Amino acid sequence: MSMKSFIFACLCSLALNSCITVPTGYGPHGTIEDLKLNTPVTKRHISFSVDFSSDLGPDAWFDKEEIILAIRENLTKSGLFEQINYTALNEGGEYHYHFKVAHTSHSYAERYKRGAIGVLSLMMIPALYDWELNWTMCYFVRGKEIFSASSQQAATDVLWLPAAVGTLFMNHLTISSSLKSKPMRYFIREIKNNKLNEIK
Repeated sequence: MSMKSFIFACLCSLALNSCITVPTGYGPHGTIEDLKLNTPVTKRHISFSVDFSSDLGPDAWFDKEEIILAIRENLTKSGLFEQINYTALNEGGEYHYHFKVAHTSHSYAERYKRGAIGVLSLMMIPALYDWELNWTMCYFVRGKEIFSASSQQAATDVLWLPAAVGTLFMNHLTISSSLKSKPMRYFIREIKNNKLNEIK
């Protein structure tokens, strides 16, 4: 292999791995401390349901099972509940939480166009596209909605050669975890602050 071919192969390899994912805001966000504060007087047996949608097709970061797992894990860690059951919305128990989660981004054509510009320039021209994971939590007592809260999570993919340095630490796998945990910790704080377990 000639030196030129070797250098070209190295550049192509870097280009294919030159993407970092950066959390870019919105909120509100929760923290790990929100799982620890304010031990409840009353613990509930609750059910929860999930309505998950994604317009990203095969490029989706998440699926419904991941969202269900993240919700169950954070509700369990909160210490607020004696028992947690996943059900369909119309089969919810007396105390029921329903989560709507929408995963959105630019259209596939727009993402493809931006990515193609980056690849064709060997990632010398940065290409950016945004992602959102929008959450809503609704609380029902005996079928009546009495509380709701929302949290919008966002991230940006940056396809750019210098990004190769950070791709091991800032990628879909590492960032997607925070997009699931931050809204759930915020919701848990709201459950505690509004004393939802005390509502009969």
